[in-house]
Amino acid sequence: MNLRWRTLFLLAVVAAVLWVGYLARAVVTPLVGAVLLAYVLDPVVRRMQRLGLSRNAASAALVAAVLLLVLGSAGWGGARVVTETQRFYSDVVGEPATERSGADALAELGMQAGDEAKLVPGTWHGRAIRYVDVDGDGKFRPGLARVARAKVEDALAASPWTSKLAEQLGEASGVGTQLASSAGQWVTSAVEQGRAAGSAFLSVLTLLFLFPIYLYYSLARLPALFDVTIAHLPHAQRARVVEILGKIHATLAAFFRGRLILLVLRLVFLLIAYIGFGTPFALVCAVFGALTSLVPVVGSVASISMALAMQAAAGSGAGTLLLLFGVLAAFEAVEQYVLTPVFVGRSVGLHPLTILVATFIAGDLLGLFGMLVAIPLAAVLKILAQEFVLPEIRRHAGIAPSAESAPSVAGAPGTSAENLSDTTGNDGTPPTA
Repeated sequence: MNLRWRTLFLLAVVAAVLWVGYLARAVVTPLVGAVLLAYVLDPVVRRMQRLGLSRNAASAALVAAVLLLVLGSAGWGGARVVTETQRFYSDVVGEPATERSGADALAELGMQAGDEAKLVPGTWHGRAIRYVDVDGDGKFRPGLARVARAKVEDALAASPWTSKLAEQLGEASGVGTQLASSAGQWVTSAVEQGRAAGSAFLSVLTLLFLFPIYLYYSLARLPALFDVTIAHLPHAQRARVVEILGKIHATLAAFFRGRLILLVLRLVFLLIAYIGFGTPFALVCAVFGALTSLVPVVGSVASISMALAMQAAAGSGAGTLLLLFGVLAAFEAVEQYVLTPVFVGRSVGLHPLTILVATFIAGDLLGLFGMLVAIPLAAVLKILAQEFVLPEIRRHAGIAPSAESAPSVAGAPGTSAENLSDTTGNDGTPPTA
């Protein structure tokens, strides 16, 4: 079999493996997550080994610690989070209502023909509506999203500036109302999607018993997996490939561990801030703000918008809203310019504009998952471009190559993951010459 057919055969095998993995994604997804977590936790296992534990014993102890932490957190605050999340959904969305009538009302609320008897006439914000009396108390429960929308409409209607603008632009008088309506619909849609995601997450819980097993074997066999991979690389390119893997490893290790620390710090700060301001559903808002921070820029905007909407719906005045916005914006600045350089460092080496563009491109191509992996993926692509693309561009341009430091990782067979990690500095950056 010549080189061409061997290459095609290998590509076909890889494609087949990926296809089978996609079909069995319910089982494969926990495995991939366990491998990624094992990669992040590998330095902890190596430090435990230096204390005299074997690799297997250190891996088992760390898995047990992770399980105790997860179960302890779930037992301590899990029931409260679930209860508050359910109440959050109910209070934010409120009872289904519409200003339409007849078949149009049924279609808007997603009800079937013949359900007209379930619609109760009422009024809301000076308008006649028809709503579903879910709790049977005979009163319309509007929900925080609809209340926030009404407050925005009232504020716009009472403003002399918007009134004057409406007189000058005519149809522009409805812009504020449309904006408020869109914001309310967005909040409702976001909560609906969050509830669907939560339901999907609960269905996956039945498979989570596999995760500890996957994590243990991933931690215990990670060096061997790396050794086997390196040993099967072409001998002529082995040293070069291992050197590039060392750079990628240093970048990803600093990013993942730094993001984990920042996520915890963000959760604690937001929870304290929301409790201090009396924000409704402080725990849910803090968890939401911490998790959405994984998506650059967009997550921060969504977190602040949700907190302000909850605060406004609770009846807070403009001064309180401005103060809360100032506190959250100040924390965003501190996180971006102080905490991120300290805990993540500059190993990612991406300009803020590059991060923004990469996030939106990855989100457009891969959805939410793409936005989550945009930064590490862009950092890896940057390293590969620096190693393979830019040298060729400089060569064709007649630019002399810059002096390179000696390879940071030896390329001999048997190079292990421990050795790869040990070639990085204490802060997760490659050692300087």
